[in-house]
Amino acid sequence: MKKKHFFLPLLAALILSGCSNDEPVVSPDNGGTEGEPQYLTVNLITASASGTLKSRAAEGQQHGEPNADEDDAAIYEEGLANENTVNNIRFYFFDKSGAAADVKKVGEKWQNWLDWTNISEEGPQMPNVEKILSAMLVINTKQGDEQPDKIVAIINPKEETGSKYSLGGDASYDLYTVTDDYRKFDSGNFVMSNSTYKENDAKVMAVSVKDKIFSTSGEALQSPVDIYVERTVAKVRLKSSLTETSTGSGIYKTFTDDKPQKITVVTGEGENPTTIEKNIYVKFLGWNTTAVTDKSRLIKEINPNWTNESLGFPWNWSEYCRSFWAVNPTGLNYQYGAFRDDDRKGENLFHAQAKTKFDKTEWVYVNENASNDSETGADPKTPTKVIIAAQLVDESGNFLEFAEYGSQRCSVDDLKKLFANSCGLYKKTSSDPETYKKIESSDLKIVTATELGMASKTQDGRYKVYIQLADAVANDATWYPNNTSGQTVTLTAVKANEALKDLGSAKVWKDGYTYYYFDINHLGNKLGVVRNHIYDANITTLVGLGTPVYNPDEIIYPEKPDSDKDTYIAARINILSWRVVNSSVKLEW
Repeated sequence: MKKKHFFLPLLAALILSGCSNDEPVVSPDNGGTEGEPQYLTVNLITASASGTLKSRAAEGQQHGEPNADEDDAAIYEEGLANENTVNNIRFYFFDKSGAAADVKKVGEKWQNWLDWTNISEEGPQMPNVEKILSAMLVINTKQGDEQPDKIVAIINPKEETGSKYSLGGDASYDLYTVTDDYRKFDSGNFVMSNSTYKENDAKVMAVSVKDKIFSTSGEALQSPVDIYVERTVAKVRLKSSLTETSTGSGIYKTFTDDKPQKITVVTGEGENPTTIEKNIYVKFLGWNTTAVTDKSRLIKEINPNWTNESLGFPWNWSEYCRSFWAVNPTGLNYQYGAFRDDDRKGENLFHAQAKTKFDKTEWVYVNENASNDSETGADPKTPTKVIIAAQLVDESGNFLEFAEYGSQRCSVDDLKKLFANSCGLYKKTSSDPETYKKIESSDLKIVTATELGMASKTQDGRYKVYIQLADAVANDATWYPNNTSGQTVTLTAVKANEALKDLGSAKVWKDGYTYYYFDINHLGNKLGVVRNHIYDANITTLVGLGTPVYNPDEIIYPEKPDSDKDTYIAARINILSWRVVNSSVKLEW
């Protein structure tokens, strides 16, 4: 049974608000000289807003959020220093139509933005405020031009080319169309932008500066502009609350007490080998995110026609200038990684073992991945996932390599013997007299479904393996379907491999390698990740052997074995925007 409960939406981690009495810092990037200087005051507040949570518990219940109680609402955390660092702010100005509104003359050209780099701060003042930044912008407009009508703030912007961006104008210079891989800016330079939300059935992003621009700095100080901003990335963390076995650190059961997962291990040679039945355990090796988008919008996109009923959760809180769902840009590519680390440079690949701690001390930043359908707001076609690299081991931590063919578990050598006995292939050992020898397991090799062309990124069954002729015998020209003397029916190596392929697939946990994964749940029953959220996952239940890995160098496109009914992983997810919502997720193999 799936369980979900939710914390209440919280203010953005960064808020531009007028609540500071400190003297403002005058922008070093003032306007030109054509007109009289005009003044606009902005106060930038990095806020935790945890002090507002308890009072909003009842309000959350009124908005339809289940279990929006005070205990849930009290869970919150302060952002890390690098997540709140502000090195530069770029303010874009627009007229009523969304066209660029010039505010500074550089040489003979005008631009519609000002950069502010003289960063000063006050704080922290927890639990409500992490830091306060204050600035006064000085603008100039062309003679005859009207004052700017709207403003957009970009925190730590990527170096731009100096284009005059508009809102909804020329697609080449439309701020709404700007995309990038914002994971690149996570080392003290998180890119942030105006919050986008719905108000009065319309999309709101740019903030009105009507009646906020004054001819004196004193007047501007008394009427600052409030701008809500969000980080463009999401954050994922993983911990485990599974109970370790008594004999091995980081070793866990793959089974319930009433249904153990077992493997028969044979040791020794000769007619009387030692046979031992062992329970199968799992050891975590590392984790990462996968199916991660390679880019995201600079400015969040929404559809104001969405409703709480159509999306399945309260998605918009205009009173706090926030929304909690989004539309992906077009042309997304999804990135995946191999089971183990690789050194293929320039491909922007990452591997399942990127993070090796399961205690919330390591994390991954990901781009937004919400809806591909603006009209319906449906879940993304390819949800972002958490993938866990693991190894199947005995109780002492020694890896268990084995195969599974149908319901039979055996060693890899025994698997090849089984296929050799079943395939009915013979090779001629002598012509006079004619003698034939049945193919042996040493004549065979294991290949993955991907290598054989039986599976691909878009075709399931990538975990399967097949039997083919070994390289040493693959060039043998002739194979025979039986050992009868004088037979005329022959098989080429190609035909022999086709016959081997027709025997079907198996599963092999090479060196015990396996993986588990789960989609990242958002609010309600939605799958997806949204900017400025932390997805804090806790593994609560794990049963079964996971998805086998034969070649750890192959890129993993996660899937579950279609015949495995006994494997599942359950994870409880706390969603912080750098605020908290609780949910639980249970995924079955």
